[in-house]
Amino acid sequence: MIIDLHTHTKPFSDDSELQPTELINRAKQAGFDAICLTEHDWFWDKEAVARLSQEHDFLILSGVEISIDEGHLLVFGVENDSFGIEYILNMHRTEYVKRVVDEVGGVMLLAHPYRRQLYFDDDIDTAVERFCQKLLFHLVDTVEVLNGRCSERQNRFSQELCRRLNLKKACLWAACRKACSNILLWCRLILKVSILLRK
Repeated sequence: MIIDLHTHTKPFSDDSELQPTELINRAKQAGFDAICLTEHDWFWDKEAVARLSQEHDFLILSGVEISIDEGHLLVFGVENDSFGIEYILNMHRTEYVKRVVDEVGGVMLLAHPYRRQLYFDDDIDTAVERFCQKLLFHLVDTVEVLNGRCSERQNRFSQELCRRLNLKKACLWAACRKACSNILLWCRLILKVSILLRK
């Protein structure tokens, strides 16, 4: 089963011009078996996700892309109420997010790890070595290694980072680009369903 685990919709994320129905239709056209809605710092209501899934006869899961001090985390298996009131004060702290994710048996991935880490004139190996020293990588389950919105060089950085850190390899990686109106539909890190819905 192939799932796009990093998607955004309008109006819930500034990264997208697609309404949920448009995103679902594009994902079906691209050959995906499912999508996971991962808006920025915003959780989809479970009933709304179930309704969309039923209306379109298409598996739709929900996650969230959480903004932290070091970048963005894709988090799966966590509900909005899992974070409690502490969320407002601590959501940007990786250690706090990790504690909550672990408590519910969720999964945490680092999204687009090249951002603010790989500069124009950087050698990839040097940048990876510098980034490997960060505590962040002892906290995430894996990293997003292919992203249709970034360059081949940025994807290489992410892949080398994952390899160097020997992060979990239970992933399938794919990226595809499809023109849709005036934006790009990007298909990113893809994991097997068993990882996403880890028991």
